[in-house]
Amino acid sequence: SFSPLLHGFLDQDVRRPRLLAEPWLYAYGRDDQLYNFQTFLFWLFDMFWQSLVVFFIPVWVYANSPEFGLWSIGVLHLWCMTAVVNLVLWFDAMYHTWIFDLSLLVSVLITMGFTALLHLNPIDGWYHVFHANFDEGLFWLTFLATTAAAALPHGVRWAYLSCWPRAIAYPP
Repeated sequence: SFSPLLHGFLDQDVRRPRLLAEPWLYAYGRDDQLYNFQTFLFWLFDMFWQSLVVFFIPVWVYANSPEFGLWSIGVLHLWCMTAVVNLVLWFDAMYHTWIFDLSLLVSVLITMGFTALLHLNPIDGWYHVFHANFDEGLFWLTFLATTAAAALPHGVRWAYLSCWPRAIAYPP
């Protein structure tokens, strides 16, 4: 939750000196040029896409695996969703700082570390299953492929806006 807060505080379209010199730039956000119905539909589609991808790809990959149980697939879903949310924040940020980028990475690593520590209890019946799957290449391939596929719409949008940035309309 620290990463979205930093994103809200640190991200900016235009740097402070330019905003102070040209106050008409505030009209860009005020007149709904940044967040409009088209943007809302993109985010709605993206939320639906992420949900489908993060749920169904791991379920499809491990559908016939007898050792991959509910706890293991739950951990995979949690890790994928955490990575996707932070990757989407990175794509969405227009102004990157080292503390923001570090917070994204730390957020994913804390989630992974906490779930790994949670499953270190040898009394728990899922101990062996989680760690056996954790050592498999298929687990990590599924994690990376699911994360990349779920973040694909934002990656395409980021690449498009990097090649053809939005023009800021000058005052009349």
